[in-house]
Amino acid sequence: MPKHAQRWSIWKIAAATAGCAAAAALLFVLSHLASNLGGEAAEGPLRRNPALTLPGFLLMLGSAAGVFALLGGVWLGVRIREWRLPAWKRRKR
Repeated sequence: MPKHAQRWSIWKIAAATAGCAAAAALLFVLSHLASNLGGEAAEGPLRRNPALTLPGFLLMLGSAAGVFALLGGVWLGVRIREWRLPAWKRRKR
C-alpha cells in the first residue's frame, strides 16, 4: 500500500477536530445543566455521595473530547506544516 494512501487527508483531520471541539462544548454545557437539574438529596446520618454522578460523567467525557480536539489541532498543524514543505525537502528525509 502506498504511503500516501495510509494517511488521513487534511480535511478529514479538520472535520474530526471540529467535531471533537463541538462535542466537548456540548458536553460541558450538558454537565452544567445536569448539575442544576438534580434536586437535593435527603439529609441524614446515612447520606452518602455517589462516586460518579451524571454531571461528573458528562464533565469527564467533555474533558476527554477536549483533549482529543487539542491532539487533533496539533496533528492538523503538523500535517499543514508538512504539506507546505517543498517536495525536494520532503524527499531528503
